[in-house]
Amino acid sequence: MFQRYDIGGTKMANITKEQYEFALARIEELLPMVDDNTPANDRNAVELTLMSDVVIDYEKEHYPIGKPTVAQLKFISPVTKSESTTTSITLTPNHEKILPNIDAR
Repeated sequence: MFQRYDIGGTKMANITKEQYEFALARIEELLPMVDDNTPANDRNAVELTLMSDVVIDYEKEHYPIGKPTVAQLKFISPVTKSESTTTSITLTPNHEKILPNIDAR
C-alpha cells in the first residue's frame, strides 16, 4: 500500500493524498485501542506508529512549518510559568497581523 522507507529513519517517499487521508482515518480507529499500557509490540500499537509516520512525513512535505521571522517573534511576549507545570504564551493585541492563525484565548 505505502512505499516504505528503510527502518533507519530516512524519508518516506511517494505518499499520496489518498494514502494520507486513509492514515488519518485509521489513526482515529486505532487510538481507542491503544493506551499507555499497551505493549510497544502490540499489533495495533505498531500500526498506529506506522500510520503516524505516514501522516508526519506527508505533513512535513505538504504543510511545512518554517521558523518564525524576527517580525513574528516580536509579537510574542516571553513564556511565563504559572504555579502549575502549564506553560502559556501571551500575544500582543496586534498579533493577528503577523500571526493570523494563532488564537489568543
